[in-house]
Parts: sequence; structure tokens; C-alpha cells
Amino acid sequence: MHKKLLVLISSLSSGGAERQMIKLLEFLNEKGYKPTVITYSNRQDYEHKLDINRINIQGKGIKRYLQIIKVIKGDKPDVMLSYGQNANIILILLSFFYSKAKVVVSGRNTPPKYDFLVWRILNLYRFADSIILNSFSQTEFIKKYAPFLTSKLITISNFTDVTQYSFRIKQRESTLKIGILARYHPQKNIMRFLEAIKMLNYSLAQPIEYYWYGQKYYDANGSPTQASQYYLQCEMYREKEALRNVFLNDFSNDTITILQTIDIFCLPSLYEGFSNALSEAICCGKPILASDVSDNKYFVENGKNGFLFEPCNVLDIVEAITKFALLSQEELMQYQKNSRIIAEKLFSKEQFLQLNLKTLFN
Repeated sequence: MHKKLLVLISSLSSGGAERQMIKLLEFLNEKGYKPTVITYSNRQDYEHKLDINRINIQGKGIKRYLQIIKVIKGDKPDVMLSYGQNANIILILLSFFYSKAKVVVSGRNTPPKYDFLVWRILNLYRFADSIILNSFSQTEFIKKYAPFLTSKLITISNFTDVTQYSFRIKQRESTLKIGILARYHPQKNIMRFLEAIKMLNYSLAQPIEYYWYGQKYYDANGSPTQASQYYLQCEMYREKEALRNVFLNDFSNDTITILQTIDIFCLPSLYEGFSNALSEAICCGKPILASDVSDNKYFVENGKNGFLFEPCNVLDIVEAITKFALLSQEELMQYQKNSRIIAEKLFSKEQFLQLNLKTLFN
């Protein structure tokens, strides 16, 4: 009989952690595990067909925590797994009220710097039995600043199912289309990217269109929230500088269709984890422009399937895009083939599942 697993995650909606959680749950279902999943956000789910005991906590503040404790004590899990920083903190604190289960937390983005907040979180992780990290850069970061956690760390790169993404050569058109799939947030470095586009519009003869798709953080009525301010700032800059070749779109679940319509995928983030968006892009055979941070170097080989750039240097972003604009049709086709080859080497369902099973249940 399988050990009982309880998972705590804020939601099963848009986001890299949520997608990886759904994929892991699907694989666990295939192996006969039927975990209990606790969520505490009302955000709309991804479409999925999960056979799980799903409990969505409606309360806020102390009421929320009491309800989660009640579920945990009623479920009596052998293992508890959390996804995301807030969920990690909640699970560790609540585990003091139920100490019979193994506690596994998971980290995602590598912090941009080591500060007091990071220090507090890493010291809280002392009370976890294992820590799953999705990027090698984050593993090295924690080893450097919290060496006392080294024995608890396990790096499990995100899984992307290569078979779900068809690869076909896209012919070069007169206008290059560069696509970005990322939320409107300062982490994603949108303002510097727009500054680079402004410079390119004056200096580059090759016509390029830029299509950004991301969460704008509007409410259910379509009105902006406090979290929408960065998007609005970007939109104001786009209008002020008359960047008519830039399209700031809403988030879309249909990533495959988006990737099929663009020539190049770009991710200009200031910091990242192991990017799901880059994973999906190389599975589709997309050439890549990406900031030289975190684990992006695993997706991009300079001069082979794309170019890396310094995200805080606008001129470096300009230079990287210019290199792509100057590629011939034959070179661009080879970059597409090389991206798909890299994807096929990186992703293994069996390795992803076995590493998770070993971490959770051994």
C-alpha cells in the first residue's frame, strides 16, 4: 500500500509551479497514488483531469490556517509536500501541529540577492526534511549562503513532455516575430526590453514585431489592481514612445499556438528558476534570446540555437536581437533544429518521476 501524500499549493492556476504540480500529480496517479491537495486561492484552475482529493480552503488569516490544520489531522498523511515560498512557510509552521509526517518543501526562483528575508526563509527550512529545487543555480545559491541545508537539497529540473510539442521548420518571413511568455512583473525586465526595442526601431532595417503574453493582474471585472501597476507603466511607455510593433497581450493558456506563430522566443528576466516557458519553446524548436541568468544557459548555446545577453545592459539586449536579425534563412532553420535537439536531451519523464518518488517516499 502506498504512503499517503498531502500537497499544499496556493492554486492550480497559471504559473510554472502550478503546471509542474499538475504534471507531477498526473504521474503519481499513473503509479496508483491518490494524494490530497489543499489549495487556498480562488484563482481559476488550469484545465486538467486529476483524480485527487481536492480541498480548497476559503478562509483568510488565522481561519485559513486552522482549516488547513484540520484537514491535515483528518487526512493523517505520511508525507507533506508544498509548492511555492508562501506555501512552504505555511506548511513548515503548521507541521509543528502535526509532526508525524515527512515535510518536503520546494523552491523555485533563485533570489536576486541574499538579504534578511532570504536568511529568515532559509533558516525556517531547517525544519523541513527535504528541499526540492528546480534549478541548479538555486541549489548553488543555498549551498553558498546556507551550507547547513546542503544534505537536504535535491535538484529536480522541471519536466516538459517533448511529445506534446510538434516540431516543424518555420520559414522566415519578411517580418521577424519575437514572442515572450511571462507575467508583467519587474522580475521580467520589461522596461529595459522596451528601451532596447526603441533603439532597434531607429537603427535596424529588419522589421521586427514583439508579442508579449502575460498576466496583467486585473480583477474578475477587468479592472486593474495594485499588482497591475507595472503593466500599466509598461503600457504608458509603449504609447509614449510610439512602439507600434510591440503588442502587450493578456495571458493565454494556448502556448503551443503562440509558439507556432513566432520565429524567436525571448525571456529577458533579471532572475529565473528553471524556466517552463523556455522548456516549451525549445521543444517547439524555437531559437532563443534569453538573459544570462540562473539556468538559462542549459537552454541556450550561444551561436548554436540562440544568444544570451546581460539583462541590465540595454545595449547587450540590442546586440543580441541584432544578431538574430542578421541570420540567413538557412542559419535560422539550423537554430530551430538545434533547439529541438537540446530539448530531447534535457527532458526525461522517468528521471523526473523517479527523483520525486525517491525524495518523497524514501
